Amino acid sequence: MAAEGLAAVKVAFVYVSSDHDVDELLAGIQEVMPDAPLIGNTSFRAVVLPDGLVGGGCFAGMMALSGDGLLVSVAAARNEDDGVEAGREAALEAHRKSGRIEMPAYCYLAANPGFEEGYIRGIREAVGNLPVFGGSAIDNYIMGDWCTFTDDGRVGDGMAVALFYADKPIANLFTGAAYRETDDIGVITKMEGCRKLIEIDNRPVLERMTNYSGFDGDLLRGPDMMVATMMNPLAVKYESGHLNVHHPMFLNSDDSIAMGTNIQIGDRAIKLETTVDELVEAIGGTFRELRKKMNGTKPGAYHLACSFGRMDAIAERMDEVVAELQEAAEGIPFIMEFTLSEFGEVPEASGGSVGNLMMSFTALPM
Repeated sequence: MAAEGLAAVKVAFVYVSSDHDVDELLAGIQEVMPDAPLIGNTSFRAVVLPDGLVGGGCFAGMMALSGDGLLVSVAAARNEDDGVEAGREAALEAHRKSGRIEMPAYCYLAANPGFEEGYIRGIREAVGNLPVFGGSAIDNYIMGDWCTFTDDGRVGDGMAVALFYADKPIANLFTGAAYRETDDIGVITKMEGCRKLIEIDNRPVLERMTNYSGFDGDLLRGPDMMVATMMNPLAVKYESGHLNVHHPMFLNSDDSIAMGTNIQIGDRAIKLETTVDELVEAIGGTFRELRKKMNGTKPGAYHLACSFGRMDAIAERMDEVVAELQEAAEGIPFIMEFTLSEFGEVPEASGGSVGNLMMSFTALPM
């Protein structure tokens, strides 16, 4: 169905349930598209296509791209350290496979969680400071059963990149829309590595978040910290006003907090807030804002990476979201995956940006 009407598939985005047999799925796709580069990952409980939401149990969704002026080269690498070398290795291999001398115009990243910032840094060290979009894999139950894959199969612990050689740019909107700032702001004063948060304002992070931020301490100590902080995550604000949202994921045995993305000492952590109504409205609103960013230029397709947390919070109202997306797309093909982290463009962010509970919506040129 995805390849219907296309003279030659230049790349296919593929998203699948973690309950699915991914290896068999890839084998089936390659029977139909034996020469097409594939890239994708497991998505949280569903995907959204122009025909509607596809989810529940085993599901799969695909969007295939074609075009006379488009070349896409895909490669993957396993991670052995902080992600930088894997990103560099995959990008160099994809560039070699392309046979091109010129650098790519932009790239899509699919990754297993943990080292997303390093992957982006490695890609850009290898092929230049190009725009990056996409998101990281997640499973249906957040149990670590996620995977990333290409037409060569599963990646394992690592990432995959698709380099796009094209003469027209993409438009990307990377946003935490729906989340509002509060007056509760603290300075991160102690970390271990980039994702283990120990102290805010020189106080133990759990004490700071419960005594000053109004979080329910019992919920934070429980198994569902992700759920407890879904409506009130933290954010770091750039000079431009852009908010990068960071989701507290779980409580470590020493009462430190494992974060879903990289933060650093000296960052000002802002407590955010939102409502389900705002989360529902933001998805369609962000899609329409992306359309405005195109300045009347008609794209060939849309790739939409949306946080799993947003989808989980508004699950009972996904039909409203789907209807908004279908109307805003105006007949142009799109696919929406639900991700653990999202990747997009922020001018001040050296090496690209990674956030949680965000949306990275991208218009791909014709």
